[in-house]
Amino acid sequence: MLATVVSPLREAHPRVAVEERVVQGGAGAALVSASWDAGLVVVGRHPSPHHFGPRLGHTAIALLHHAHAPLLVVPSD
Repeated sequence: MLATVVSPLREAHPRVAVEERVVQGGAGAALVSASWDAGLVVVGRHPSPHHFGPRLGHTAIALLHHAHAPLLVVPSD
């Protein structure tokens, strides 16, 4: 199922290296662990239509504090 979801992105961006890995547990801990081998970690942030400033979820906050690679937090629509 993961390969099916990732396939269109691989085709659209063939020069981007992607490693598919399924793990159990919380997203924050899994991504922090995976960040040891990453060149860049990219996560989305929640939109904040009624609040001033960015609204970060638990995963983004965990990565901000503990990631072992550069982190890019991008807004989602």
